[in-house]
Amino acid sequence: MKNVSLIKLFVNDFFGKMANDYKDTIELINSLDDWVYVKNLSKNRRRVLDIGCGAGHLLELMSDYFKEVYGIDNSAGMVRLAKKRVKRARIFCGSANKLPYKDGYFDYVISHTAFHHLERKKATEEAKRVLKKGGKLVIVDVVLEKNKFKKKIKKIILRYVWSMARMIFHFGLKKTKKAWRYSEGKLWSQHNKEEKEAGVFFDNQQFRQFFSDLLPGAKFGIANYVLGYLLWTKSS
Repeated sequence: MKNVSLIKLFVNDFFGKMANDYKDTIELINSLDDWVYVKNLSKNRRRVLDIGCGAGHLLELMSDYFKEVYGIDNSAGMVRLAKKRVKRARIFCGSANKLPYKDGYFDYVISHTAFHHLERKKATEEAKRVLKKGGKLVIVDVVLEKNKFKKKIKKIILRYVWSMARMIFHFGLKKTKKAWRYSEGKLWSQHNKEEKEAGVFFDNQQFRQFFSDLLPGAKFGIANYVLGYLLWTKSS
């Protein structure tokens, strides 16, 4: 499902070069989805792993709940920023398609908008492998709406009303304007365009079908505009 443009994205460390801008813009928008992870915390809270940890926002959030926090990301620039930000976190620069952790090591495995960058099947199997029995997996990722009417309604309600209002409340008008301006700017828009052209995004039906096959019993929901989530508990 990947093309040359996405391979270049990682070779050239696209995210690393924009790490500081990302932290002050796209990450603020992503933080609106924090409720998904807090609402579904695992019962045992010793170790948590963030797959595609980026600049470390979720690591910082999870450090309030877990004794040990771990992250993995294939962007060296993002990893450097995350290490400075969350000093007690144990962060590895590498691919989530083959995790450097032993079986059943984590109580909670989470990810935000990273799985469409990965070999989904391999990454999902790895996430399952490192999760303890009774542990939880939460994945938030892009889920495109095919129905034009529903897409328009979601955009108005979830993007421009729900999200914008919450951002202004939490971060103020100035930071909100900066974040949204960046998200609709040339660099990020080009990135989104390349990803769509690469065919890495699922629609709602594809998202549910793909992960249901790999994670029997998974529960699905809407995290935000064009973002869905799944929750899976490892039973054995």
